[in-house]
Amino acid sequence: MTPSRNFLLRVISMLGCLLFTGISSAAPFVVDNINNLRSDASVTWADFLSEPPSQDLPVGVPFTSSNANFAVNASVSNDNSSQLVQREGAAIPGVYATCGPESSFQVSTSGAVQGFGAIMEPQTATETRFIIEFFSPSYEFVYRTNVISDGGPVYVGGIDPDAQFFLMLIYAVDEVSKVRVPFYIGDLEFQFKPEQASLPELPVVATTTLDIAPLDTYFHRGLAIRNLLPTTLTAVEDHENAHDLLNLFPTLRTGDYLLLEAQGVSLYNGSTNPLLAVLMRDETLLASNEYHRVPGAIDAGRDYYTSTTSDEDSQFSTPTNITEDFIVGGQTFIPVPAGARTIFFSKATPTAEGAPLGVKISQIERTAFEDWLEQMGLYGDNAAPDSDLDGDGLTLLEEFAFGKDPSEQDAEAQPYAFAPNGIFNSNGIRLAFGARTDLPLVYHAEFSDNMVEWDRVSDIGRLLSDTVNSRAVFAVDDPNPGPSRFGRIVIERISPPPYIP
Repeated sequence: MTPSRNFLLRVISMLGCLLFTGISSAAPFVVDNINNLRSDASVTWADFLSEPPSQDLPVGVPFTSSNANFAVNASVSNDNSSQLVQREGAAIPGVYATCGPESSFQVSTSGAVQGFGAIMEPQTATETRFIIEFFSPSYEFVYRTNVISDGGPVYVGGIDPDAQFFLMLIYAVDEVSKVRVPFYIGDLEFQFKPEQASLPELPVVATTTLDIAPLDTYFHRGLAIRNLLPTTLTAVEDHENAHDLLNLFPTLRTGDYLLLEAQGVSLYNGSTNPLLAVLMRDETLLASNEYHRVPGAIDAGRDYYTSTTSDEDSQFSTPTNITEDFIVGGQTFIPVPAGARTIFFSKATPTAEGAPLGVKISQIERTAFEDWLEQMGLYGDNAAPDSDLDGDGLTLLEEFAFGKDPSEQDAEAQPYAFAPNGIFNSNGIRLAFGARTDLPLVYHAEFSDNMVEWDRVSDIGRLLSDTVNSRAVFAVDDPNPGPSRFGRIVIERISPPPYIP
């Protein structure tokens, strides 16, 4: 199929959008749940209430926070005073600051922050709108957010992915009279923008293939002392299947994924003899007559149970199970735990039976999606991959994949995973879309006659690529064209399988 000129122009335009996506600023957004703001620093009013149950709010002296390098100034406008009040019978008991009528509570910080929030409550139990106006260090207006209270306590806050919040003006307006009313404000919570990791040479994927020595093992190899193998008494000979992870993948970090793929057939007495692996802090392996030879084993979140070993007369039965090891199948994803330095492979039953066995290992960078969430200031429920903060029909994962802003609605809601550019001609539908090429994301095209049953196509070609910014324009044709056909793009995030005890 030859695409039309207009279609090619759209594709070129899409690539241009992709090239500039990375430098655009994300819009601030409201936070109305305390669990969705990461508390990197806080000001606790109880720390400054020296004369309970109430006293004047100190003015002119910065409030120290839980972060020693961060300070806060708080005051009330119109030369009004504020008090610190111990509220024992409140819906949420604690020490609060007060703000009187026709006033605003002002909070300024010693440095710009990414997020701010606090519990607020009107002094009179009537429907009240709490408003926060955020300003930058140059006192330019950044954002305004508001949350309506039914008369009880509410959490009010905001997140600015670009971390421009410096001055916050907070006030409460009665929803009926539309005048400012007095209110209580609880402890102040602040979220900082995380430092961007410097990863100039980190590959998206690095892969290596290893041969498995069929008799090399980390399991117990002697029934008591009677069958102790002299060659492994000092554990020197059992290291052929031990590999330094940083030698295999110099840029490997905690939280990256290892994709392990067993290659070849392993048998024992005609039955499957699975390949196992264990992550270790180092290559220390105890002597073969030790029941647990791996003192530095690290739990990877999965376990394969290895049964006990007995001699022919069942006179001896010794444990062989290593609780931290796991089975290596056709595709096994393991998140790299903290401290893991060595990976050791072994057949469940060490034997030369079966074809030569190998394992393909791939390093998959974990940071592509997670670091994006962190940089955007998303936390708690707001960071759920299927959440839709701006209500435009695109989940966070889809916003990430298509290079969009999760805090700002697109022109119109999208009923499916993505509404790609498409073209109809005599050969059916061709879908084209621009998306990231960072792993671990996989894109699928799906086509349907009735929008109920969908046929999936996973082999999607690239029309144009931007390798510097990890972007590409993809295109896929409907393999079964018809008079009434629908198409959509679905995103799959590669992740390790669920833990099975």
